[in-house]
Amino acid sequence: MKAFDQALAINSQNSEAWNYKGRVLRNSKKYEEAIKAFDKVIEINPKDSLVWMIKETF
Repeated sequence: MKAFDQALAINSQNSEAWNYKGRVLRNSKKYEEAIKAFDKVIEINPKDSLVWMIKETF
């Protein structure tokens, strides 16, 4: 998690870092935080269909 936060501190528009952070949070059962991370991915890249599919599983 720390690595994702560091990457996002450097570039908050890094959709890949947001995506993987969301996955880690989801796997840790931190669902609200995961949804926020996935929302950020969608904000940056609204055509990322995989993230839309992941978000629908909540």
